[in-house]
Amino acid sequence: VANDVFVPLLFDIALSPASAAPLAAAAVGCLSAVAAKRMDARAKVALLRSLLSAQQGLGSPDSGLKMASLVTTYAVEALACYRKLGPSDADGAAALEMLEEVLPAVFSAAESCYEEDVDSGSVLEFLAGYVSTMKAPSEKQLGHLGRILEVVRQQMTYDPVYRVHLDVLDKIGKEEEDMMAEQRKDLVALFRNICRVAPAATQQFIKGLIVTALSSAEATVEDVEVTLTLLYRLGEAVSEEEIRTGSGLLGELVPMLLSARFSCHSHRLVALVYLETVTRYIKFMQENVQYVPHLLAAFLDERGIHHQNSHVSRRAGYLFMKAVKLLKAKLVPYLDTILQSLEDVLGQFTSMDWANKAAKLSSSEDGSQIFEVHCPSVSIA
Repeated sequence: VANDVFVPLLFDIALSPASAAPLAAAAVGCLSAVAAKRMDARAKVALLRSLLSAQQGLGSPDSGLKMASLVTTYAVEALACYRKLGPSDADGAAALEMLEEVLPAVFSAAESCYEEDVDSGSVLEFLAGYVSTMKAPSEKQLGHLGRILEVVRQQMTYDPVYRVHLDVLDKIGKEEEDMMAEQRKDLVALFRNICRVAPAATQQFIKGLIVTALSSAEATVEDVEVTLTLLYRLGEAVSEEEIRTGSGLLGELVPMLLSARFSCHSHRLVALVYLETVTRYIKFMQENVQYVPHLLAAFLDERGIHHQNSHVSRRAGYLFMKAVKLLKAKLVPYLDTILQSLEDVLGQFTSMDWANKAAKLSSSEDGSQIFEVHCPSVSIA
């Protein structure tokens, strides 16, 4: 059926508004089977070229919605041909051109991953394979990577229907959190690969998300949570030296993070991922001590140990101890502020107790003993 008679007929059935849904789906299935036919790479390139000639709009976003399985299969096969033949081969180069021609349709299918006829796993597998072929992305490919980052963001975003459940973390919320953690594994792997091949583009993408989240009073819990999660994952993809020196846009992103106060900061999900992300970038303060007060505020005000959610407050105490152990002497000038904040929360010592203990230990080598010896409850929290 892979000829000039049947292929146009199958496309007509697949795309005609008059076709019954099962019939249209069956036509798409036939075309997908044609595209997936096992054969020599050069013969496959010719077959893929004939399919593209039969349907000029195969790469349109509309095709991605109506023929998701076909455009995904087509892209997978074109990528396989490109890998086998290589960029220096004429057919290999043609395979890459055909692949990039259908990418808009693939992105459309990926962004509709919740539709029943879209196999999100296949789409994600293709996108990961496509990114892995890049070494020094062209301007055109950088544009494609931006679309892939948006797909990653969308698929990592929680459904708003679970917002309350995730805040109180009842049984439904816990199940959704566990399911999302599993769903995000492959997405995080893809995100890291994009960070590797296009670090500047990735950082610019995240900066745009943060600016949007901070500038909009209507930023949702889900949008802010996924933005902070991506910033956290960026911190895993870059080196400690890059964090310490604020390489690239990190010199802008970390200060934006430290001063951030989101309209939905009271939600458990947002508060926790915010604190974890701040902790991920603590080493930035080793070289940029002017931001230490902002770091302390993030841990010690209502975003941290004074948060209304007791679980968030306890987690803030634990993460604050990690900050203390890392920054040590750089925190000594701020002892009064720190001790007062801890006194407000713990209520274990009087102001005079704090003053006496601070006076005894402020001359210690790194100042960290003040917290480790005299504030054991912070460590417990």
